[in-house]
Amino acid sequence: MHLNPIGLPKTKELVKKKFQLAVVTLDLKFGKQITDEARKRGIEAKLYESLDRVPLSTDAVVVRRNEYDEVLSEKMFVANLQSSPRSIVDKAIETGYRKKKVAKATVVIDPGKKTGAAYFADDILLRTETYFSNEPLIDDVAEFFSNHPEAQQLVLVGEGAPDFRQTLIEQLVEKIPGLSTENIITVPERNSSKLAGGKDEIAATIISWTRRKQKRI
Repeated sequence: MHLNPIGLPKTKELVKKKFQLAVVTLDLKFGKQITDEARKRGIEAKLYESLDRVPLSTDAVVVRRNEYDEVLSEKMFVANLQSSPRSIVDKAIETGYRKKKVAKATVVIDPGKKTGAAYFADDILLRTETYFSNEPLIDDVAEFFSNHPEAQQLVLVGEGAPDFRQTLIEQLVEKIPGLSTENIITVPERNSSKLAGGKDEIAATIISWTRRKQKRI
């Protein structure tokens, strides 16, 4: 899906130019992993062999540590080789929005047999996912929070599917160090699944948008 700063799926009413990501590396395997992950999110991603070939219109530039160890522009993100492509693209998006420090890392979850999740750095939607079991979701949430150690960590869980919801909350607290029930808030869904056309990951973004709208009233 396309990304925008307020966390809703892109519509005619909410238009932002498409995010452009450049990956500069001689390591073709690394470059493909990053561009594939970015394109999966609807991001325009291209691979370059040198920085001087990157267009000025590019929003963010990912480079590989050991090839580039110095940040040469505010658009540039130096990726650690130990980080997953998912985490690298997250950080690249934050860099593109000039988000040097994230105050709040939030995961919004629409629970059920299929579980949708949306990952936010403050009000920037980084990605959405659909899960068919709790284990990969918990792993992804743990990784997301570990990549934002200085941010306030928050999980918003839709109030539907109470049995699935309660089991998930217990597993999150049990398996993610530092996460407690105080960081997990159950929130109204407000027909999010219907509005999302049955797409669980979109429902998660709608839950988040609804909560922020209510807090502004």
